[in-house]
Amino acid sequence: VTLPFTTYQIWQFVKPGLRDNEARAIFAYIPATFVCFVLGLAFGYYFVSPAILEVLLKLGEGHFNTQITAQNYLSFLLHTTVPLAVLFELPVVVSFLTSIGMITPVFLTHYRRYAYFILLVLAVILTPADFISDLAMTAPLILLYEVSVTLSKLIYKRKQRKYKDN
Repeated sequence: VTLPFTTYQIWQFVKPGLRDNEARAIFAYIPATFVCFVLGLAFGYYFVSPAILEVLLKLGEGHFNTQITAQNYLSFLLHTTVPLAVLFELPVVVSFLTSIGMITPVFLTHYRRYAYFILLVLAVILTPADFISDLAMTAPLILLYEVSVTLSKLIYKRKQRKYKDN
């Protein structure tokens, strides 16, 4: 509910420090930001959360009676879907940073190993302590990184052509 107000306040804080081309670039990415966030929520809700929940329920199977309250389930959903939705913003952030010249595809490919390690650590932190949950979170994060690299290459090539034409 407060997201539009919060976004507006952040924009008012950041806007004075941006050049005109950087401010214009942000407006191009606003719809993509919303779409990626919703895709992340949907992916977390329909794929990651059920997989993690199934593993967690099977851990206690036969040993004790598991009872899930609505509050615990909603808390579990929030803790698995919202961080994933935020991480789905990676392609948008990388595309924006490439378009304003802060990073290049060469940088992203050169530091790919380190990025994979950071993504793996994030996945382990955000999920319960089991291999299936970690894998369910790591695989989409690595895929998102590769999508980000591809988008960065496309944007960088477009920028290079634009500069050659001028």
